[in-house]
Amino acid sequence: MIYLSYHNIDCACAFQLANLLIRYYRNIWLDRFEIDLTEDWNAIIRQARSRATGVIAVVTDDYLASPYCRAEFEYFRGRDLAITAVIPRDFSTEMIAEFTFSDWIDFRRWFDDPNDLSVENLLSQVPQSEAVAETGERLDYLRKLIQDIELALAKMPTSWASLHNTDLQNTAELRPRMFKPNMLTDWDFTGEKAGNELPVENLFEWSQVEPRFILQGETGSGKTCFARLLSLQQAHHALRDDGAAVPIWLDLAQWSNDQRSLNAFVESQWPLLSYWQHWLDQRETLLVLDNWSDLVRSQPARVAELRHWIDACPGQRFIVLSAGGRSLEPELPTVRINGISAGRAQSFVSSWLTLEQQNGFRQILKQKQALIADSQLDN
Repeated sequence: MIYLSYHNIDCACAFQLANLLIRYYRNIWLDRFEIDLTEDWNAIIRQARSRATGVIAVVTDDYLASPYCRAEFEYFRGRDLAITAVIPRDFSTEMIAEFTFSDWIDFRRWFDDPNDLSVENLLSQVPQSEAVAETGERLDYLRKLIQDIELALAKMPTSWASLHNTDLQNTAELRPRMFKPNMLTDWDFTGEKAGNELPVENLFEWSQVEPRFILQGETGSGKTCFARLLSLQQAHHALRDDGAAVPIWLDLAQWSNDQRSLNAFVESQWPLLSYWQHWLDQRETLLVLDNWSDLVRSQPARVAELRHWIDACPGQRFIVLSAGGRSLEPELPTVRINGISAGRAQSFVSSWLTLEQQNGFRQILKQKQALIADSQLDN
């Protein structure tokens, strides 16, 4: 099993390399493909390190300067494993003397041109294996979805702040996840079902019990982020279980005037080669309908068609993202994202910041309450 070592800032390169090697029947281990949101990130990374028989390192300035990348490199060197350096872009040579690699492969041209012959040099370093990840339309789509969601979450301001802080503290032993997966279990929600209001302490558990529901919140409250986390968790589940629902994202704000039917709209958004109606006839799917409120404002005549489609698909799962306006929403259980408080913000960042930084954060909260209210999750 080949372990892929990289710095979080280079996660896009790591995904590209992993997908390439999977396609060529190589047994590659990438944490973001292998660990779902409910599992122990640090423990599973340690287990994978102990099982690795070879290593590919994505070597950049960030990798060479990072304490957790250096710790990972030293662990593998201590096990006397072959460590192949893959170079995705130019880097300085000031710190390279402290690292000893078994081989170097210049991959700078390959990331611009996947037909570049440098791929042959990489494949020659990684033998084919019988224990490789399966491929196919469904599995390739799920890996691409995991990649897209992970990259989107990694670009959140909170993710960049945690990455920057981890590097500055210079004490990390393991690569951090960069975003907080326990947002699904620790955030403050209120549910409503059959007219009765009830607390929702765990959005992930709610999504397992209620396969069709509305996720409601004002602009900036984090609806899209929470739906991405739920879709990411479901994609991991589907990657391991062929019978699990595959998440599909449909952006209702993209329903244009020239798409005169639901069929035309879904087909324009459908990410798979298989025709969407045939796919839904054969498989359970988790359909995330984003920007419901935008459709209500721009094309209210199409809302009835969409609601009829939801009612006519009892075997499919739906998550509808809405800013409110219950009169035109589907008749489904509802989860509402509650506003973030200063105390919750303090609790949320406590695992990322030093005590000194947390004291500064309290002062920022006092001064910026209005700003935080405008875009709560980002802030």
